Amino acid sequence: MLTTTLLEEINCVRDFSDGKTGAMHFDDNTFMGREILSKNNKNPYVLHENDVLAIPQKYLDFQSTQSKKGDKSSRGAVFYDRANILIYRNSIGPGSLTRDYLLHYAAKEIENGGIKLEIPPAEEVIEEPVLYLDIISSHFGHMLVDTAARIWALSEPLGIDLSKIKIVGFGAHGLATSHKYAKKENWPSYLNTFLEACGINSSQVELIYKPTLFSKMIIPKRLSPYCAPQGFSSKYSLTMQKAGLNLSRNSSLGNWPSKVYLSRSALSDDRRGLPTSQEKDIENIFSSFGFTVIHPQRLSLYDQAAVMQGAERIAGCIGTQLHLSAFSGNPVEMFRISPSYFTTETDKNIVKMIGGNVTDLTLNRATPEGIRNKTGFEMQEGDFTVLKESIEEWLSK
Repeated sequence: MLTTTLLEEINCVRDFSDGKTGAMHFDDNTFMGREILSKNNKNPYVLHENDVLAIPQKYLDFQSTQSKKGDKSSRGAVFYDRANILIYRNSIGPGSLTRDYLLHYAAKEIENGGIKLEIPPAEEVIEEPVLYLDIISSHFGHMLVDTAARIWALSEPLGIDLSKIKIVGFGAHGLATSHKYAKKENWPSYLNTFLEACGINSSQVELIYKPTLFSKMIIPKRLSPYCAPQGFSSKYSLTMQKAGLNLSRNSSLGNWPSKVYLSRSALSDDRRGLPTSQEKDIENIFSSFGFTVIHPQRLSLYDQAAVMQGAERIAGCIGTQLHLSAFSGNPVEMFRISPSYFTTETDKNIVKMIGGNVTDLTLNRATPEGIRNKTGFEMQEGDFTVLKESIEEWLSK
């Protein structure tokens, strides 16, 4: 059992030719949030580190010295799944997975700043330099907000030919940490298409599915609209807009509609949210206001991006499909319908950063017990009238 600490600071060293570690900073004055694993707030950054031990969550057994003081503290007393970490300089370093605030709570109020963890030995050593991509997800929505979170660094002057190095990350949401999913043929086609649109050849990408020691690792700061308080900036938005433009060039669509309703009615029952009949009623309402109803999953990723490139107004019930707005070429206006127990900031962060606005129709609903699909809810009597009135008001602005 090793007692380690969170890394206190990020050194600023710009000459890496001698193998020194350090950080390059690329602040564009749009960064918001803070670095929870460092007291240095210079952001965004790209770290160059030597001897980085990357450990998938299934190999970890964490125990913090944090006392339990209520729900949040109890939640943070143990690192749950998705807590993949990087260890270097004998510390849990910036670049470790911090989504869902799991690491944030575990690192909070720890006696003497210590965390006790059992570190497994490396099962493989990689001598060549690698770029750390973090999560490589087969879940479509998390691909857009997690897999994309560090790609911004590819456009920065890092002084390295990134086309000639490996890109590594932890598998998630179906790309479990096992050798089976390290094979590209088991990846969804849209993931490979997305990576290529971001300038990454999928042949460069490898999953970290066992404890691995990397002699040299480049670690960009995570910039994501998901859990944005931990770091977000326009660099994410520019990455996604560039990818959207690249994708749309391969689209088979002709004219791109300016007003679109992104429907979930064609999804399976466990993923859809609203009952099919109610979603179709909403489709009809938006159609009456001149919106084109789009079922994203029926389109190629190329065509999905093309729709977003042309859209000026986007509407839909809360869910993954609204994250497609990150591909938009315009400062879009979004109308979002959601239950009161599930109103994430992700879409707002995406749209705000590209100069748009989100109008919410939040329906007051009690949180169902044992709920698995947080996007699931039902319209009630009177909601459709409120919806029509709200759309009219939104369009009048």
